[in-house]
This record gives sequence, C-alpha cells and structure tokens, in this order.
Amino acid sequence: MVATGHGWNADGVLGPIPTPGSCHLRFTTTHQALPDPACTPGAIDAAVTQADLSTTVCRKGGYTASVRPTRKISAAAKRVVLTAYGIPRSQTGSYELDHLVELSAGGASDYRNLWPQPNGFTLYKGGPYLQNDKDRVEGSAFHAVCTRAATLAQLQMAMARDWTSLIATLGLPSPARRT
Repeated sequence: MVATGHGWNADGVLGPIPTPGSCHLRFTTTHQALPDPACTPGAIDAAVTQADLSTTVCRKGGYTASVRPTRKISAAAKRVVLTAYGIPRSQTGSYELDHLVELSAGGASDYRNLWPQPNGFTLYKGGPYLQNDKDRVEGSAFHAVCTRAATLAQLQMAMARDWTSLIATLGLPSPARRT
C-alpha cells in the first residue's frame, strides 16, 4: 500500500479506519506479536525511494523526527487502533502504537501501517530507554538499507509480511541482544 505523503496531516492520520473490534493480533510460535494483515497490511510513503535514500531515511541528522506525527495526533490514532483491535482503554499503557513498516524504512503514519504492539520492553544498556525485539530488527534493517545490503523494497515487503522473519528472509546478521 502506498500512502499519500507521510500518511497524516494537521487533521490526523490518513487511510481507512478499521471497524471497531474487527482486527486481531496474531502470535508466532515464539510468542511474538504480529498485526492483523487485513487491518494492518503496511503502508509506505511514496516520497521515500531507493534513489533518494541518502536524502531521506539515510540522511545525516536523522529523518524520522521530520515525518513523525505530533503526540496529539499519535495519541488519537492509538485510541482508534486500540478500538479496532478490541483492546480496552484501560490497557492503553500495555501497548505501543507501532509502525509495521517503520518510518526509517519509508513507512507511513497511515492507519494501514499502525498496530498495537504489546509492550515487551527491556532496558537498553541500563539507561532510561526501552527496547523491544522489533526495535532490534528495525535497527538491523535500517543498517542493511543504508549500506545497500538490502533494497528498500525488499525490506518493506519483508517487514510487512512478517517482521519476525525479516532477518532470515533478507539473510542479514542476527541483531545483538541488548542488556
């Protein structure tokens, strides 16, 4: 799915809004969460292409902060996504609003790319930052795209299909587990 622009504007997140309660999390045999492919198939930002990686996702100084929605827009989108997945408001803190195809791989902040990832965080290097397993995969995938070890399209398709198998699918080195 290709989104228009970054997938959001001042009025909120774009894309079709799933019907409340119509989406369901799936789990791998190793208990990793996956989104419902009918509700969250993934959506990419057409502004990010293989030809412009050095001026978009791989540019020095960062990219994602320039395309990430405001906290207000993200909070409203999280409520919509949780409702679509049948998750009660009382459990909001147990989920992260996640981009299936991450922004650093040209993913869009479109409803077709957002899902409620259960919090399974660990402290990162003992500091104030938290990291989950998908974050490690995203870091490896970002490095692979920016070093041209994988193409942007390969990464986007593999991430949308099953983020848990992306490393094996693309033949990338396994990401180091942080402690």
